Amino acid sequence: MENKLSKNSSLLVSKTALIIWAIFAALSAVAGFTVLSGLFLFFLLLFSFVRYWAARVMDGLSLEIECRTPRIFPGMETEIDYSLKNDKLLPIVWIELSQQSSENGCIIPDSSFEAYSYLKDGEERVEEISAYKRNFSLLMGYENITFTSHWRGLRRGIYCPKELLLRSGDGFGLSQVEKYYPDELLPEIVVYPKRVAVDIDFFLRQDWDKSYGAFGFKEDMSVLRGLRPYANTDSWKRINWRMAARQPGELHVNLYETVQPATAMFIIDGESYCNDDEALERDLEIVSSLIEQLVHKGVNCGLCLPKSKAFPALNLSPMQQASAAELMYYLAGYDCLKSPVLDKENRPTGEYHPSAFELSALSAASMDAGTVALFSNNPAKLSPKLLERLERGSLIVFSSASLECPDKQLRIMHTSALEKGAGL
Repeated sequence: MENKLSKNSSLLVSKTALIIWAIFAALSAVAGFTVLSGLFLFFLLLFSFVRYWAARVMDGLSLEIECRTPRIFPGMETEIDYSLKNDKLLPIVWIELSQQSSENGCIIPDSSFEAYSYLKDGEERVEEISAYKRNFSLLMGYENITFTSHWRGLRRGIYCPKELLLRSGDGFGLSQVEKYYPDELLPEIVVYPKRVAVDIDFFLRQDWDKSYGAFGFKEDMSVLRGLRPYANTDSWKRINWRMAARQPGELHVNLYETVQPATAMFIIDGESYCNDDEALERDLEIVSSLIEQLVHKGVNCGLCLPKSKAFPALNLSPMQQASAAELMYYLAGYDCLKSPVLDKENRPTGEYHPSAFELSALSAASMDAGTVALFSNNPAKLSPKLLERLERGSLIVFSSASLECPDKQLRIMHTSALEKGAGL
């Protein structure tokens, strides 16, 4: 961790200024202006001392940060504990703690922090950084200061500040120094998608009958729970032939024990929401709430996401038995790439490139799922290559916008059908 002289320091304490003070003092002494030479020498000594003070003020200063609840939902609060320790005899007159604010405004601090912005020289350009700061005064030698700040989650997102630093300097405020700390010092705070009321019964009882293309229950063929009279719509494979041999003229079919699907896969066609951020947030809230409740019921859930701003394409199979917290973490941090399609003159057309899935890994992950739920805001433009990789027998598409699709074999339902009380 390197101490860096801040641009906020006065020009009076710069190296150039110190050289000028020394030259003026020497010239005044040679010219016989003793009083003026003494004044320049006084300034030289004063500003040299101020610069040395600022250069040493950060020595022995340590910072520790701990977040009590790093995983929250919108509307919830978490507490961050800060500890400053001055492990030297020299007191510190003032300290400023600064940390970058969240990029998408997912979390904000209480009034103990002040919002501000500053300029930072990047590799290619000067960047304006939005941040929060808090000032402290007089940290004596070998003294420790601790305080707690309350932070409130506003919307889904992952807060991991890239800029965390302390500023301090001399007691006159002429010279300032900055000490940058590694990003991992502040724990990553995740604000999950908001919990909404959803109905998970659909996933508990839904299983696409691949043989007949109709919906039905998955059955355990090893457990016979009874018989019933034969109907014209029954398959001859279900007829109990032993009973038919004992009772000629009467046909009965076997009734097997029904079981719930133990796996479910969720696929988000993220780039289809590029022009409708509100729909994306609503659908991610529904998917997150479904996953949380299904995992609680013992259903293994998988998740497939296309490449996003923060993560590469994600393919978690239900057989990996990922926790609800892990799946919800990726939903919290998902942001569309929004890569525009350009015309021949490199001008945006208003369209965006389709979702960048890893199709081979997605296909392998979806094969382990009893039910595959694909969420798209535009089913009519679903990638044919994507659909080719999915088993139609277990696939159902949910859309919060249009339900129109040229592929009539797709079963498409409105996302609102998954909300509590929808009666699906």
